[in-house]
Amino acid sequence: MNLRVFHLHFYCQELKLYEEFFTKELGFKIIGRFSVKGGVLPENYEWEQIQNNKIRIRLIELQKGGVNIVIMPGKFEIPKLEHFGFILPSNVFDETLIKARSAGLRVQERPNRTFISSNLGFRIGIHRNDEKAKAQEADFNELFISKIVFTSENIEEFLSLLDKLFGLKSEKNQIQKSYF
Repeated sequence: MNLRVFHLHFYCQELKLYEEFFTKELGFKIIGRFSVKGGVLPENYEWEQIQNNKIRIRLIELQKGGVNIVIMPGKFEIPKLEHFGFILPSNVFDETLIKARSAGLRVQERPNRTFISSNLGFRIGIHRNDEKAKAQEADFNELFISKIVFTSENIEEFLSLLDKLFGLKSEKNQIQKSYF
């Protein structure tokens, strides 16, 4: 199965710093800055205005090619992954839900996406959307995520989870353990 991660969602302390990193260094576009009160800030709104008006940001969404990034305020000096997401064809989506439930994992179904809790401190988002998946494929020609490095004391458990849900097996020489 050729799975592609299209979405990463992080908590971090320095929203402005990470927004600038993604936009200025990596060429991402801001899709929206969303306030805690529910509004979307105008595109031309500067950080000075945000700070002067004491606007609390709920999240910032960024996009480049087939990659969607969301950053949210959090207490973590080093950004913490909240979830990553796959767009799945309907048949794979349905199979993944069955596998997750039979593995005893918590599944949260929502209208536009579903989350599978990993018990490892992050969730996996799966999206059923064949049309979006087809459109997203074209965007992957511009930019896609080819590798993610996870640091975890439970890397074997994480790899086992990916195998259970998606049939992804990892060669031992591809696994690097990393400890804090």
